[in-house]
Amino acid sequence: MAATVAMDHTMTTMGGMDMDMDMGMKMYFHTGYEKMVLFEHWMATTPWGMIGACVFFFVLGVIYEGLKYYRQFLALKAQSLLTIQVHEESGNGSTSTATPDSPISSADKYDRPLHTTDCTVRPAIRRLSFAHIYQTALHMIQMLISYVLMLGVMTFNVWLCLAVILGAGCGYFLVGTQKPSTSSAFSDHCH
Repeated sequence: MAATVAMDHTMTTMGGMDMDMDMGMKMYFHTGYEKMVLFEHWMATTPWGMIGACVFFFVLGVIYEGLKYYRQFLALKAQSLLTIQVHEESGNGSTSTATPDSPISSADKYDRPLHTTDCTVRPAIRRLSFAHIYQTALHMIQMLISYVLMLGVMTFNVWLCLAVILGAGCGYFLVGTQKPSTSSAFSDHCH
């Protein structure tokens, strides 16, 4: 009644179904180059094939970091424009701490509500605006890239893991000093 295991790694169960136990995926870090990368037809069968896959993941890591910066930049720009617009619309009756001539501190721009004579207004982006639809598309692309990077690391190939880490590090080096500080809305999805 119990399952039997044959020497060729095929397990036969009571129902007569065969299950292949050797899936060809190493579940530990290794340095081989004969590896299926992301798709069944994308096999790195030579050292040059593995180098090409590493270059792909490196570039994707750089793009991922650049995309995170770009989304943050767009969000801060849109928020700044909305804040200025609300300040201008509130006119002379505004009790906001900022005036059109005085510089608006980051606390006034993003953290504190704007007080008018009628109500408190929090700057917001409309859902069906081009800016929000564009940010949504960029968010989906960022998620796709992050999951592809995650799948590259999940191959447990040391070279692909290093390519992802070095690519993300290089991307951060290129845009990290210019990275605006925002909330965790743009945090990493997978790493």
